[in-house]
Amino acid sequence: MNESLPVLLLQRSEAGEPAYLLGVPELSPEGARAFERLLELGIVVHDRKLDVWDPCPDCDCGAEERRIRWKDGEPYAACPVSCAGDEHLDPEDLQIYRISAARLADQIASAAGVQGSAEQLQPGLFCIGALPGGRLLLLAMTVEVVRRPGVLEQIRVLARGQRISLVAPAMPPTERARLEERGVDVMPPAEAFLPSQPRQPVLVNLDALLIMPKSESRLVLSKATGAVTLDGHSAKLPPREFELLWLLCERARRGRLPVPPRDILDAMYRGTTATDATVRSLKRDLQNSLKDLLARARFPEPLILAPGGRGYALALGAEDILLIEA
Repeated sequence: MNESLPVLLLQRSEAGEPAYLLGVPELSPEGARAFERLLELGIVVHDRKLDVWDPCPDCDCGAEERRIRWKDGEPYAACPVSCAGDEHLDPEDLQIYRISAARLADQIASAAGVQGSAEQLQPGLFCIGALPGGRLLLLAMTVEVVRRPGVLEQIRVLARGQRISLVAPAMPPTERARLEERGVDVMPPAEAFLPSQPRQPVLVNLDALLIMPKSESRLVLSKATGAVTLDGHSAKLPPREFELLWLLCERARRGRLPVPPRDILDAMYRGTTATDATVRSLKRDLQNSLKDLLARARFPEPLILAPGGRGYALALGAEDILLIEA
């Protein structure tokens, strides 16, 4: 089977808690058996049966809904005016199932080989536990959970300096890049889980969770923190060096490279006695500050280039660069 039931459940949970399934999802025979296993594990709980249905599609009775009536063991949506408007229903479509986020988090912990139960940090946010190598695994039922004030600080304290794999619904690239810069790697459910099996409905893609995901941009600069992230590895730069790198990135995104020293002097040193030698010295300092970052990211060449001595350019294209203003 190719269905991953945790992905389905998390999609239904994106609107917030409590999350429900209306009827049994349309699944393959193996998927249906895996769904039965979810019921056995208490991840999906039968909540109730519907007793009303949508209004008549073709008559003028004016009713906003139809009561469900049972005849000879079969359900019908009954028109209040004429039995000609009655609609035969599938009994399975009337079942409402509640999704237990806490039980799902516990099963993810078990599937990932984590000892103990998952811990709920906030409504809709769970700490699954530590993965091999120390990386912390978290589950967010909605994107809004991650955006709550203080949540990021809470999980960073919990991680104690280790990077975090956060399974969460898809979010904008800029938001994902901000989180990666702060040590939180976001993994969408479709990548975090493997197809379900009849007796193992929750299977974790551990290899994917242990490999650091990267945002769409390779080089990310955050003006608020003065931090630079290259291929998932981060470093902080002194203010002047960060300003120079930001300027080069800005020009690269506009397709205006190389940047001649006079442009740098005009942008960064206007009204001072700085010279081209000042720019060369700052560029040299920036290169030195980036050495460790380039080594950790296994970047094969200098990031700052000087093509033909006409100014300074970057070894990355505009599409590889993301600038975060705030």
